[in-house]
Amino acid sequence: MKQKLLLISTFLLFVLTLNGQFSISGQIWDSESNAAIGFATIGLIQVENESIIQGNLSNADGSFEFSNVEPGVYSLKINYLGFEEKTLEAIEIAESLSLGQVTMTKSSENLKEFEVKGQREYVQYGLEKKVFNVEDNLASMSGDATELLRNIPSITVDQDDNISLRGSQNIRILINGKESGLAGLDRRALLAQIDATSIKNIEVITNPSAKYDPEGSAGIINITTKKLNKKGFNLVSNVSGGTGPRANASVSANLKIARWNLTTGYSGRYNETYRIGITDRTTFLSNKDSLYRQYYIFSGTPKDVNHNANVGVEYILDSNTSISINGNIGISDELDPATRISDFYDNNGVKSHYANRFEDETEAGTTKEINASFNKSYANPGQSLDISLRYSDRADNDNSFISDSFFYADDSYWYRLLQSSGTQRKSETTVAQMDFVYPVSKLKKVETGLKLNQRVFGNDYTLNNVDLLTGAESENDQLSNHFVYTERIGAAYGIWNQEINTISLQMGLRYEYTSTLAEVIDNNTANSNDYHMLFPSAALSYDLGENQSLQATYSRRINRPRTRTLNPFTDFSDPSNIRTGNPNLLPETINSFELSYQISKKKGTIAASVFHKETDQIIQRITEIQNDSVRVSTFANLSTGQNSGLELILSFRPAKWWNINTNYSFYYSKLDGSNIDATLASTGYMGSGRIMSMMNFKNGFGIQLSGFYRTPMVRVQGTTDAIYSFDISVQKKILKDKGVISLRLSDIFDTRQWSYYASETNIFELSGTWKRQSRLLIAGFRYSLRQEKRSNRGNRGRSDMRGGDMDF
Repeated sequence: MKQKLLLISTFLLFVLTLNGQFSISGQIWDSESNAAIGFATIGLIQVENESIIQGNLSNADGSFEFSNVEPGVYSLKINYLGFEEKTLEAIEIAESLSLGQVTMTKSSENLKEFEVKGQREYVQYGLEKKVFNVEDNLASMSGDATELLRNIPSITVDQDDNISLRGSQNIRILINGKESGLAGLDRRALLAQIDATSIKNIEVITNPSAKYDPEGSAGIINITTKKLNKKGFNLVSNVSGGTGPRANASVSANLKIARWNLTTGYSGRYNETYRIGITDRTTFLSNKDSLYRQYYIFSGTPKDVNHNANVGVEYILDSNTSISINGNIGISDELDPATRISDFYDNNGVKSHYANRFEDETEAGTTKEINASFNKSYANPGQSLDISLRYSDRADNDNSFISDSFFYADDSYWYRLLQSSGTQRKSETTVAQMDFVYPVSKLKKVETGLKLNQRVFGNDYTLNNVDLLTGAESENDQLSNHFVYTERIGAAYGIWNQEINTISLQMGLRYEYTSTLAEVIDNNTANSNDYHMLFPSAALSYDLGENQSLQATYSRRINRPRTRTLNPFTDFSDPSNIRTGNPNLLPETINSFELSYQISKKKGTIAASVFHKETDQIIQRITEIQNDSVRVSTFANLSTGQNSGLELILSFRPAKWWNINTNYSFYYSKLDGSNIDATLASTGYMGSGRIMSMMNFKNGFGIQLSGFYRTPMVRVQGTTDAIYSFDISVQKKILKDKGVISLRLSDIFDTRQWSYYASETNIFELSGTWKRQSRLLIAGFRYSLRQEKRSNRGNRGRSDMRGGDMDF
């Protein structure tokens, strides 16, 4: 009987072989620890009809095998708890195939298992970064990237949408790990073009490794967008509108077939919000016994329209190699009318004269970007090569018409001045980069790379005087200006990673050569500066056990002056408040240290960090008074600056449906400008806090409450007042969870505004308040169309996928 069964089995095997049926085998490995992964769920999918042919589990040693596989093109999908899903594309079967070691990566690279478990993990802590998962944030339903940043610990967004990290605006903003060409020219415009619904998570990196550019003394904010790479055709659309008025609409889609993945998307925005500013300046005249006072109100309602479209294509060469090209174009139009009413007072406080100024400004801009990349992984687990080439340009065309009318105190006419101006701004960025990772052993890894970066910024400003009678325009050569700034940076870095028992160590060194040229075309003058610098970095993590971790990081960073601060042109658009740059500015250098501790328990996570920064040649705006009445703002290198602080982040889950996230930052700042003037020095304590409560109920209803507070801040010549606000958002899932409706009210009590005070003894006193429309009611709707999963799963083989939650 046994002999007969053996003969039958042999005959059947022979028949199957004649019919061209083969096997696929391999072994699943952890790319980080280089250990086998047993009991991972594996699906063999036929590309032609996307049906699962067989399902399997890896053995204890990570090995797996699919037999009786017919010739064709297949993909393998592998899942294991705590790891990113692994998909091997375009596997052509014409004979039995061994895939060797197939590596999997933990769900977030270099992240420890200190996570807050709510509806989804809200925050994860890594060796050098914090990752905030914002997909479930209700603010994402009806805003742009700026709205999400308002809810991230360590980050503050002021009344003018300026982004600060631990009190400093000197940061770099990356999109998917890369800097957009628009970021260097207009950061706010960049964030306005990113629809919040497209954002997956936001990374905060306060002490980046040598792999990253050292720009930005406060660190890096990396915005990671959602990737559309699901099989078949998928579409996500979003529309919202509210007070202001404002309206947003976006759609993104992908089509993935066999080796190809095509993506495209569009977003459009209309935004209209009023703004108002009040300034009161008193200037003490040279005899010290008299004064001159100006009180003015600035108001306007700018209107912004933004369009952004993108298209991309990815081609899978084989299971380890891919190439991709994607492009992006953004178009923006702004209409910015403004009125400035100024009252002037004499030494006795009596109104001497007043002025009405009307500005009508239009701005049109276009951004174009193209990215090409090549990505390859090797048989050696963890070894990879990434090569990319990026080019972007931004062109802006601004036109303004200015009318100044001056009157005596008795309302009699003094004189009138008409002017028109045009500004053409151009930015071009070209980046070539290569990154290579090589695991020396299971616990040791080397990272290295090269980067070439060229940026060219141009600003061509023309001012025309307008004849009051004929309307004829004539250029004012004294007030026109053409400025070009070119920067070239060549960089190379190396990083050593090693694990020793419960200790993870990372040490890196980056070398950069920088060449800059600042040119004033009108008078044929130029300032150049070439220099070499080394930027070391280090990180140490110690696993204390019981879900506790201790980390220490260090990095050296730089803040290079930009066009606005370098351009020596004097802006007389407001004759009593003029601005100019300083072409002799030197870059800031920063040494940054941080020590942090995290502990995770069943109900939540606590993270505490202490940090300290030492800054040399700190760049600050300073104010001077000329001719007893004119305020001149410029920039200077102060001697040193220090910033030390404490940051606490608490994530607490009272119930499965309720997640509370709160944080508080407290820091001490010291500025020393005695190299410029003995009075240019200040010290102070500052802090900010935020609380966010997210509740998601079983019926698809969710509510989010958030509040923010920032203490007064110290500047080298004054202070800014505290800022606080409260927001509320609600949403409801409909249409079998394919649709979501939302309603958001921002700044409920209309308290978000920026107030400041500056002074210099016996020279001037300055106070003011600046406010944008911030109390907004916005309603939104989002709809997702996903490729339906096929019910025909084919022959599932010997396994029914037990032991996993794999769903294809």
